[in-house]
Amino acid sequence: MKKAIIFDVYGTLISTGNGSVTAAGEILKKINVNMDAKVFYKKWKEFHKKQMDEMQEFVTEEVVFENDLKMLYEFYHLKGNFKEDVKIMLDTLDKRKAFEETNEVLNKLSEKYKIYIGSTTDTAPLMTNIKNNNMKVDRIYTSESLKEYKPHKAFYTKILADIKLKPEEVVFVGDSLSEDVKGPKSVGIYSVLIDRKNKYSEEEKNVADAVITDLTGLYEVMEKFENL
Repeated sequence: MKKAIIFDVYGTLISTGNGSVTAAGEILKKINVNMDAKVFYKKWKEFHKKQMDEMQEFVTEEVVFENDLKMLYEFYHLKGNFKEDVKIMLDTLDKRKAFEETNEVLNKLSEKYKIYIGSTTDTAPLMTNIKNNNMKVDRIYTSESLKEYKPHKAFYTKILADIKLKPEEVVFVGDSLSEDVKGPKSVGIYSVLIDRKNKYSEEEKNVADAVITDLTGLYEVMEKFENL
């Protein structure tokens, strides 16, 4: 019997939109560099992923972002104060909007299940996003509060220990194949991939226990468990 649903946030419940690309453009403008903001941000994401993949000890996302920009300036031989300039990017984190169906689905599912959030992010900006979007959840877990990152097993097992549930009593929902499907499945959690933009191949989708294109697809997924 399923008792709870743990949701990833960004790309799952809340859209990241184009704010990051816009912020990248503002940073380039601040340091008087004529460069395509999309190209600059694409390289930023590459450095970010590399950092996260190689991370041995926990640091906040804010520190990771600072290191991202420092590496970008060094890579492109740009002059700028990365500690100051990164604030332009960090300021965009508070302005993210929930997907259209998010609150309706969360409110409906909360009638039968406990609703939790498990996100690789700092706590403060996430709490601001939750408040600004009027989202109601039972508890929030971040990489900052857990001192763990997805897809490390400890991220999921610490949540399970705190909510006092077994893996088979929980469903995890997210848009990352690595963090929200493979990670939870590694500790025995049923994992649902939300693929809003059809970016994953059929072979990749087969790794997930279920695939949905928006949050309303969870109604059918959860109904199957009720009929067991």
